[in-house]
Amino acid sequence: MTPTVSSAAALMLASLFQDGMVVPRDRPFSVWGRGAPGAAVEVCVGPHRVRGQVMPHGVWEVTIPALPAS
Repeated sequence: MTPTVSSAAALMLASLFQDGMVVPRDRPFSVWGRGAPGAAVEVCVGPHRVRGQVMPHGVWEVTIPALPAS
């Protein structure tokens, strides 16, 4: 898994998420990290693009829809 995170503000993925990691198939999974409160977050994994926002305490989390085995 190589998620792409983009925003005008500096965002960080949790250290758990690294190149080559394996994600669950056929069920949704969460991706999270830290950033400036209120910053927009966009995470792209496979064909999915999910948007969210950094919460007031500086943490963000989005849920990626289920991916088929590949």
